This record gives sequence, C-alpha cells and structure tokens, in this order.
Amino acid sequence: MHSPVLYAFCRQVLDDRRTYYAFEEIEAWRQHLLHDHTEIDVVDHGTGRALEGSSNRMISQIAATSLSQPWKSRFLFRTVLWWKPQFILELGTSLGISSAYLSSASSSTRLVTVDGSANQLQTARKGWDLLGLKQIEAWHMTFQDAMKMIPWQRHDRMLIYLDGDHRPERVLEILRELHQKANQPFLVIIDDIRWSEDMWRGWQEWTKIFASGAWLDLFQVGIWIQDPVFLEPQDQTLIPSRLKPIHLGWI
Repeated sequence: MHSPVLYAFCRQVLDDRRTYYAFEEIEAWRQHLLHDHTEIDVVDHGTGRALEGSSNRMISQIAATSLSQPWKSRFLFRTVLWWKPQFILELGTSLGISSAYLSSASSSTRLVTVDGSANQLQTARKGWDLLGLKQIEAWHMTFQDAMKMIPWQRHDRMLIYLDGDHRPERVLEILRELHQKANQPFLVIIDDIRWSEDMWRGWQEWTKIFASGAWLDLFQVGIWIQDPVFLEPQDQTLIPSRLKPIHLGWI
C-alpha cells in the first residue's frame, strides 16, 4: 500500500477491531426494532425492484431486511472517526440505524439524512431521541431535491453515504453532481455495489468516468476518495489484514 492515506484507511478503519462506546446502545435499539411488529406505510423510491412504491410493512420486517448490518454500521462509524468530516450527507435513512452510527462517531458534525418515507423517518427520530443524538437533520424529500439544497461550498471536507437508490443511472447522477459541486476533499461511500449485475457494471463504469482520486472496492461497499493528495488515480480492492489471504466477501 504505497499511499499514506490508503495505508491509514486500512489501519484505522479496516483493521480496527475495537468496540466503541456507542455500539451497545445502538444495537439495543436495533433489537427493539427487530421485535416491533407495528405496521407502517413505506414509500420506496430506490430499490429498482418491483416493490418500488408504497406498501405496508412491519417495522420488524424492515429492520431485518433493510438496515445496515452491525459490521457495516461499525465500518461507517470508524470511517467517520478516520476521515473527520465537517459535514455528513446520508441518502437513504431507513429506520435510522446507520445515521446513529455516523452521528455517534462525531457529535459535533452536522448530519443531514434524506428519505422518501415519512413513517420511516418518524420511527428513526424516536431512536435518535432515545440515543440522545440531537445533531441529525432528517429531510423528507427525494434525493434529487435534497441535492439542490445542500450548502456545498460551505464545507471543505464532506462524507456522503449512498444507501437509498440501487439504480446505477441514479447513482451516476448523484456522483456527477458531487463532482461538480462539492469542495475537495470528499469521501463517498456507495453501498451494495454488488447488489445486482447492473450495479456492479455501474461501479466499473464510474471508476472510469471519474478517473481521479482513489476508488476502493471493499466487495459489498465501494469508496471514492476525491483528494488532491492522489496525484495519480488509485483503483484497488482492499480487505482487512485479518482475512488475508482468504477473501470471504465482506469487510
């Protein structure tokens, strides 16, 4: 690993096995959601599947199928600790577990999370209040509308988490807007890059369209770090040291 930035990412994010103070409380809230059989009306704009639209689902079902898994949530937490962003944008709130991890890693950082389902946001707010997370702003709108409202030029170091739309053409639109408007450096986390064949092909195309910075394939998650320190493009597949030389398919 030649780049000091990527070396630090591996050491401080991928290979950090410490358990932090916030994990237990957030996972207790997850367990509550997994046992909450309240039925809510959910609007899903971004799965790219036939279920897109409005439907009634139990909170427990959403928690079991749509929330970031604990290992991925801890990864988000450690990425915030390492990157130290001035502003965090999450596109895709769901029930607010990933938002809680992102926010808990830096209590002074403004976090805006966006979702098209008012009922999911209402449930998420209950969890954030319980966890004492006051700096999370939940916006009920489409991602396209939210992107127009973000104060891009006010922040020089951003972290963006894309987890609400699995259609590669929509992801590309968001990446184009980030590339045009966001100040450098910024870090983008793209979830589920192997969600479908289309998403995987999209990932391969994005690394060519935006051939600058560092593109990191972490199997389920993709990272784009746009930073002037990268004089030449970086395109790498990374796994934590504890899994080498065996690739198990998760970070």
